[in-house]
Amino acid sequence: MIPAALRRRLRGNDAFWQFLESAMDSPPHACIISGPAGTGKKTAAHLLAQALVCTSDGAERPCGVCAACRKAEKDIHPDIITLHRDNKTGYSVEAVRAARQALYVMPNEGRHKVYLFAEGDDLSPAAQNAMLKMLEEPPDYAAIFILCENPASLLETVRSRCAEVRMEPLPTGTLRELLAQRAPEASPEELDEAVRSANGSLGEAIAFLAGAPETERVALACCSALAAADEAALYAAYFSAERFSREDLETVFGMVAGIIGDALAQRTGGLPPAFPQFAEASGRLRASFSPARLARLYRQARKAYDNAALYLTPGNLLAATTAELFAVVTARIR
Repeated sequence: MIPAALRRRLRGNDAFWQFLESAMDSPPHACIISGPAGTGKKTAAHLLAQALVCTSDGAERPCGVCAACRKAEKDIHPDIITLHRDNKTGYSVEAVRAARQALYVMPNEGRHKVYLFAEGDDLSPAAQNAMLKMLEEPPDYAAIFILCENPASLLETVRSRCAEVRMEPLPTGTLRELLAQRAPEASPEELDEAVRSANGSLGEAIAFLAGAPETERVALACCSALAAADEAALYAAYFSAERFSREDLETVFGMVAGIIGDALAQRTGGLPPAFPQFAEASGRLRASFSPARLARLYRQARKAYDNAALYLTPGNLLAATTAELFAVVTARIR
């Protein structure tokens, strides 16, 4: 049994809790924990690691009160090792080999030694191949957790050697309840907007209430102005980005193109949205324009993204982009 206080750290995800209960009888030597951003992968991994190092002899593990659990909760247990990707290159083969060598050193305190690869999507094929020996011949005390958004990014030779558990987005009602507890100062309208934007992710909803990045706000303002065919609002939205770095401008243009692309995909019954957090904005565009016009808007937005590195000044680029996009909005299209 899992203590109620620990269960409250990760709501929903019945499949994970069942997996954790079974892991106490037969601990996995390797496990892939996957799911969209913000659905609790790290919390789940730390709960599973805590359960493995827990020293309680009772039925409840992790107990949450023994010295090992308290260390795990503070992220200072010497037998729980989290490995992060290098900021530029992902996980290097050398880093994986070093972890593989250290894995065969006995645990410092506990019955198990746990390695968490926190950004498994950034394991290159070469790094994954270097990991295979860890997965094929681990010592009895070892446990290896790979966290990733998309398990298809992992080699089949890795996946076949691991148990897998999938984290799921929270139901809307549960998400709103948790968000109201975390942000009691938020209005009902703000809570509703955050829940709509979050795609079932508590982390995304909290980030939304904390304030979306300025690049997102500009992109959303541009798409809203396009949907309303409001030329003045479009100029105001884009020129608020005149002080942006060229990299941030590329981000804005990329998001605008992505939101328009989602609207086009929805009109034509295509792929799932690339930007589900902007579903409301793409929905307004979808309702405002035909597939043909959306296709032309998308091409124009992509042209702005591709040209971001070519214009001498942001002002020139923004002026040309705004004029060309609005020309598409008002053009005669059959």
